[in-house]
Amino acid sequence: MTPPLRELVLGGARSGKSALAQARAEASGLEVIYVATAQALDAEMAARIARHRAGRPAEWQTLEAPLALAATLAAHAAEGRCLLVDCLTLWLSNLLAEGDARLEAEVDALLGVLPALPGQVIFVSNEVGQGIVPMNALARRFRDEAGRLHQRVAAACERVTLMVAGLPLTLKDEGARHEARGARHGEGAAFTRASSLAPRTCAIASPLAPRPLESETMDLDWLDDPIPMPDAGAEAAALARQGQLTKPPGALGALERLAVRLAALQRRERPVMDPARARIAVFAGDHGVVGEGVSAFPQAVTAEMVRNFARGG
Repeated sequence: MTPPLRELVLGGARSGKSALAQARAEASGLEVIYVATAQALDAEMAARIARHRAGRPAEWQTLEAPLALAATLAAHAAEGRCLLVDCLTLWLSNLLAEGDARLEAEVDALLGVLPALPGQVIFVSNEVGQGIVPMNALARRFRDEAGRLHQRVAAACERVTLMVAGLPLTLKDEGARHEARGARHGEGAAFTRASSLAPRTCAIASPLAPRPLESETMDLDWLDDPIPMPDAGAEAAALARQGQLTKPPGALGALERLAVRLAALQRRERPVMDPARARIAVFAGDHGVVGEGVSAFPQAVTAEMVRNFARGG
């Protein structure tokens, strides 16, 4: 049995979001039902609907759900079937005209039924929150409601894709991650890390005993955690601080550059390390400064080192 897959495809006007959603529906190999939320209330909308209909495969069934989207999905979702909903923003616009009570009820109904839907469901929606603030109150309300709806639907979907200039940007892909974990715990111990572009394989052996590479694996899901952009101001401050520490300039070599880089990533002059999570501790010292002539530095350096270390430097 194929596990359910719920996907949200976001994008601006003419970004290619509908084309991507249609291509993924066709590639699924499943029976496809197109769920339309638009209403032909004027000639322009009627022409848009006709263009969309002409661009779809003739064998696709079309259902209209301008308001009761949750009930339509619950009635027609099935194993071996893909429901393509185009689009959530028109559905939201229709509900805004029906009043707050109907809007809240239908949105809650959709979010309530979505996790239990079998088969594949693809939602298309317009990203409208990245432009200027609208002039009128209704437009601002629509923008805000759309943003809240997208957040809730995205949280319930296994895959979320943002379309920009015809190019897909994967924001979330839990389906691929689940496949990778399944492969990792099945026969064969090779670790497969999920990627929206291409799968990569990494098998790690224990350094303590020679074994085949397939015998030991490591969970590297933390590699997917976002890394913040380095802060130029913190990097400059950390570099300046290096010259004030009690050590010859550059004495710690690459460790100094590492400390500066950590400071930039942590966005603070003095990088910090959680002792509970530390894996490597580095100690450096100039041995022999207690005796004159043993080191290039006089005995006074030792006392100054102790004072600086006590102050945190």
